[in-house]
Amino acid sequence: STNAMLLARNVTTKHLGETVNVVNGDGPEIIIMDNNGRDTTVVNSDFQACNSTVHVVDEMLVPSTTKSPLECLHFAFETLPGTQAFSGLIKNSTGVRRLLEELALGEPHTFLVPSNQAIEEFIALLKSPKSLFNDDQVLEELIKYHVVKGALTTAELFETRDIETLLFEEPIEFNIKQTIQVDRRGPTDTDSVVLLADIRACNSTMHIIDHMLYP
Repeated sequence: STNAMLLARNVTTKHLGETVNVVNGDGPEIIIMDNNGRDTTVVNSDFQACNSTVHVVDEMLVPSTTKSPLECLHFAFETLPGTQAFSGLIKNSTGVRRLLEELALGEPHTFLVPSNQAIEEFIALLKSPKSLFNDDQVLEELIKYHVVKGALTTAELFETRDIETLLFEEPIEFNIKQTIQVDRRGPTDTDSVVLLADIRACNSTMHIIDHMLYP
């Protein structure tokens, strides 16, 4: 549907037949409200592609079945494009689930979410991949190295440059070269490139990156 058609009615989504409420915001803004009461603004609209119409919104819509902040984070990790392996890592660890619950109930954070390929390449480097999944402490520390305090956009990250992670305040360095990159400290000197930036979800900001970060 085009913007004009969206404003004519509530819109039924493909997720369990749930609806979202589309209303006028201030001025020309179009606001979409999900069933949890979260507002999302249409920032670009009416792209025609593949026999469909695409509208870009500034925050992820979360279904009403996602009640708690922790469920919201899990939903985000499961539905971000190409990050299902990261979601699997989280579900396999009691320690990481506990960490995420603490983060979900606290202040906003920024998550650097490795892509599926990033995790596959990381596991291939390990001498004993099973040890990663069987050691809650190691996995929890690895996830902490991908989280920083505050819901920061890429513009804010690059303005600050050196950012402390949740892992013992271990820093990571952001820099701009040919592309947006995160300094990767680990077995190789290859930087981790931000593939998809500034995804707002669950009171936090998420950026998908193409390599795991190594403490």
